[in-house]
Amino acid sequence: MGSYPTEQLRERLTIECGTYGVAGVWTDNRRKMTGFGKLKTLLQRGQLVLPRVLCWCWSRLVGSV
Repeated sequence: MGSYPTEQLRERLTIECGTYGVAGVWTDNRRKMTGFGKLKTLLQRGQLVLPRVLCWCWSRLVGSV
């Protein structure tokens, strides 16, 4: 994502939803693709459960899809 989007996400989550930890980390494109693939698979299988508060905050930040 980069440093600016990470900072923006951190600020918006704090304002909209209280304090949430958003840590900036370094990664390369291969690692991003691998992680995305794993998350997608877990979601498709119903093996990843996201907290309702996080989903509610996320929908407020990005709007309905």
